[in-house]
Formats: sequence, C-alpha cells, structure tokens
Amino acid sequence: MAPPYNPYPYADKNHLKIPDVFPTMHVLRGFPAYIPLPFHDTYRRVRTNSQNKKYEHIYKTCSGNNCGFWMNVKNNKTVPAGRTEFNIYLGKLVVENIRQHDAGMYMTGDRNNSIMVYTLKGIL
Repeated sequence: MAPPYNPYPYADKNHLKIPDVFPTMHVLRGFPAYIPLPFHDTYRRVRTNSQNKKYEHIYKTCSGNNCGFWMNVKNNKTVPAGRTEFNIYLGKLVVENIRQHDAGMYMTGDRNNSIMVYTLKGIL
C-alpha cells in the first residue's frame, strides 16, 4: 500500500509551508500596504532581485530603541524601506509609502503565516 500523499514534502522548520493556493496582494507604489498578518514579535520578508538572488530581511516590533526598521539577516545592516508598524486596531502589518524593493514574501517570524506582496506602478 502506498503512503498517503503529502502536499508539503519539505514542511519543516527550515522550509516555508506553502498552501495549495498561495495568498497574494497587489499594492500601488507610494501607497500604504495593509498586510493581513497576525501580531508577532518579528516579521520576515524574502525578496528576489533581477538576478534571482534572494535577500531575507527581519523586522522586530518596537520594544525600546532596537526596533522600527528592516534589517538584512546576513550582514545585520539596516535596509531602506517604508515606515513599518503593526496596527493593533486593524490587526494588520502596515508598510507606508511602499517601494518596489518592499515587494516580496512577507511572513511572521516563525514562518507559519505568509503572503506574497507585489508592487505596481499605477495607472498613469
């Protein structure tokens, strides 16, 4: 008898758990993005440049002076991005004045919840 079908063959703590239909959202550049992620201590985003090189950034929610910015995981340098905060009234992560470089896969720090965010130029 064959083993049951596993839709997530690489679902462990080192890989992202991808659902059958991956949630996505599109945001116009220069406008705020209301990303529907639950409250968490840290948030991650993985973005890919034109050479298919991946960059992982981490954001820590405010707890003193060590918060409020995106940081590159490999070299611990800050990354320019729109002002980011978690809005407790909306229950969403808000990135104001989103840029092209803010597009990517956003997820909670433990990588349980994720959403793909695309940026658009707009209609002009």
